[in-house]
Amino acid sequence: MKVDSIFECARIMTPAGRKAKSAESMCDIRFIEDAAIAVLDGRIEACGRRALILSKYSGKKVPLDDCTVIPSFVDCHSHALFAGSRENELARKLRGDSYMDILKSGGGILHTLERTREASPNQLITETVPRLRGMLAGGTTCVEVKSGYGLNLEHELKMLSVANRLSSMRQKVVPTYMGAHAIPPDARRSDYLSEIVDLHLPAVRKRGLSALCDVFIEDGAFTPEEGLHILAAAGRLGFGLSAHIDEFSCTGAAEDIAALGAVSVSHLAHTPRSSFSALASSGTTGIILPSTPLFSMARHFPDAASMISSGMAVAIGTDLSPNSWNESMMFSCILAVYACGLRQEEALTAATLNSASCIGMGGELGSIEQGKRADFICLDLDAASKIFYRNSDSMIRSVYSGGVRVRRTAC
Repeated sequence: MKVDSIFECARIMTPAGRKAKSAESMCDIRFIEDAAIAVLDGRIEACGRRALILSKYSGKKVPLDDCTVIPSFVDCHSHALFAGSRENELARKLRGDSYMDILKSGGGILHTLERTREASPNQLITETVPRLRGMLAGGTTCVEVKSGYGLNLEHELKMLSVANRLSSMRQKVVPTYMGAHAIPPDARRSDYLSEIVDLHLPAVRKRGLSALCDVFIEDGAFTPEEGLHILAAAGRLGFGLSAHIDEFSCTGAAEDIAALGAVSVSHLAHTPRSSFSALASSGTTGIILPSTPLFSMARHFPDAASMISSGMAVAIGTDLSPNSWNESMMFSCILAVYACGLRQEEALTAATLNSASCIGMGGELGSIEQGKRADFICLDLDAASKIFYRNSDSMIRSVYSGGVRVRRTAC
């Protein structure tokens, strides 16, 4: 059979399937030595041992030399769309101010709110594209991007419209509505809750701007009761549900969110182990964001090893935002291994198939197998055991999206 390209490599490491893996199955990685990938019209026609692929397919041969090939990263949790920056907050963190201290003094989300409301759609695009390019260079070909820096109907819709415009053939952007990120300073709490439920959610669905709804449940943000009220309303409209929980303290909301059928919950740094079984039973994926405790100087990392031993599916995101400016999924994976207790195979599954699955992209991305997009990363690794052991900019030799090279190292 004639295909467009046949990529030849030393080895392939990939999970398999269309749905998130949980518990011990997160270690089920397919290893193929002396491998090849046949690509037709940007999709994988077949992958396997080189001799077998070459006996069945013909096409342009693309040597990837001694590289180890893995699926491209899928970042399932980011706040990559915003205007301005908050580098001045680093000095406050170094002096001991917490995230909530900064927020209560008008900084944090509220500072970014002002800059993002002031920005035109084109300015938002201009500021966001370099961040997305940085993520793409690091092997991330699909990014979930949240709203939540507009906090009124006009600017939340603006953010989601821009997020949809940023999606491209090279890098898929999956928008998430997150008007429940903070209470805006120009609205009363009760009024803003009603605005979210009565105006924002119906408008987002009517315009088809997002299929996902996220809320921030935390002291200083939304209470569990408020967050559950918003999520229940979003569920009735057909949104996929997610929530930020237990980032700085235990909110006690995990089991109630699981009962709503949430697709995912994020952060989980202070979630008690007793809640992990409920999340596992509901099929709710736990998204860990290992760089966030580092950038927030909280130093309290999620116990991902216990999540998996409790039967949960775990995914990894960067949480790229003005508070935790991390564009690298590779860095997040390394922290997941060294600080959160994931095994290397589990981290690979968490950053690819599981991340794709919890934002509705499991049928398209997250593994190297027939029918999926030909999105993959070529790593300078001579053994599978070295993945997430070494951190170097030169480790990523090249990145392919739809079978087209979108990044190559200068070295």
